[in-house]
Amino acid sequence: MIDTGYGIYYQDIVNMLQYYGLGDLSRLKRIYITHADADHCGAAGFFPAPSYLNRETFLITRETSRAYGSSNQDCILEEVYTKIINLFSRFTPPSNTVIFPEVSLSDKTIEKRGVFPVIARFQIGNLKFEALAGMGGHMHGEVFYLCPEEGLLFPEDAVINFKSLSPDRTAYNVLADYLMTSVNVDSKLAREERKL
Repeated sequence: MIDTGYGIYYQDIVNMLQYYGLGDLSRLKRIYITHADADHCGAAGFFPAPSYLNRETFLITRETSRAYGSSNQDCILEEVYTKIINLFSRFTPPSNTVIFPEVSLSDKTIEKRGVFPVIARFQIGNLKFEALAGMGGHMHGEVFYLCPEEGLLFPEDAVINFKSLSPDRTAYNVLADYLMTSVNVDSKLAREERKL
């Protein structure tokens, strides 16, 4: 599984998996977390499978601010928003975790996909994935999951087609902008990251 959704929707996720014949949770072996926002890892603690994530994401799940580790980590709006969304969404972060190996982003020998360092590799069935360290525009510690052979990319929230959202979903998404001024911890960096 890549990301889990909000904790409040855990039972809905289980029901959906059962509906599609995937309801035996003992078959779920790993969860790969893209970043620490509640809508991406908020149900991870309910699942028995280990969650794979990087150190920064793990630390953010234990902090009171989604901006921890970013250039905006002292912004009080980020802390207030994090507390509110975590409370209302029943945020249950992963407790069974596997931390990706740490890499020094300044190390010139690190393999990269474009500008994004490859921090881990894994296989799901016959699909081979790479975990790529993001630049931290949306959230410090973000990870993209790429399957180059199949052209699959799980870019967390770095790439969103806002025009495809329903009016209700658009109205919901702008709540974060009203509460924090931006869904990104570093909007300038997020715009740069999206271009790459």
